[in-house]
Amino acid sequence: MFDGIQKAVFQTSESLYGDVVTWIPSNNSSKQIEKVLYNSPNDPVNLGEQDKYVYRPYNYSIEYFEGQLSGLKESVDNGNEEFIEINGIKLVVREVRTKADGKTYIAFGEKVEDD
Repeated sequence: MFDGIQKAVFQTSESLYGDVVTWIPSNNSSKQIEKVLYNSPNDPVNLGEQDKYVYRPYNYSIEYFEGQLSGLKESVDNGNEEFIEINGIKLVVREVRTKADGKTYIAFGEKVEDD
């Protein structure tokens, strides 16, 4: 019962607050498009002097539920370089963690700068 309620709450949150992410797996399998919860860095980090700020590149993250972005965690865990795009921002996924519930994943990424 709890699992069904958990999934319903997560899906409702995604539909209200989510953003669309696109992932084309590095193994050239089918493109996956999902609605996820997106967190981008918007709080600057003070590095020494009061008037100098930079963003931490690993502050980008997406949160998604099991069954979404199938294979992303496994691919990143195996050392593959995976890229996602969300809100016009391209990210390289550096790590995917499983939350304590075992059904929710958080993928941490670093913004890919245009050359």
